[in-house]
Amino acid sequence: MKKLYVFSFWMSLLCLSSCDFSSREASPNNDALLKVLSDNGFSTEGIIDKGDFFIVEGDMRFDKSYLQDFTSQKQNKDDQ
Repeated sequence: MKKLYVFSFWMSLLCLSSCDFSSREASPNNDALLKVLSDNGFSTEGIIDKGDFFIVEGDMRFDKSYLQDFTSQKQNKDDQ
């Protein structure tokens, strides 16, 4: 029984240490990407920048490359 508790303790510790609790603040370069999210009805409060993607409203992942494609399409429409 003691082995089970020790095993559970170490597994819990391992799981917690592997989680990335840090979030990055949105940089000025991401303002256009955040505007795309806002324009499509998503709240910009609490967006977590994970490097290559954003976590929006706690459970939705948006890749920055997808959002950049979206902004470039909008710019092309504006140029025409």
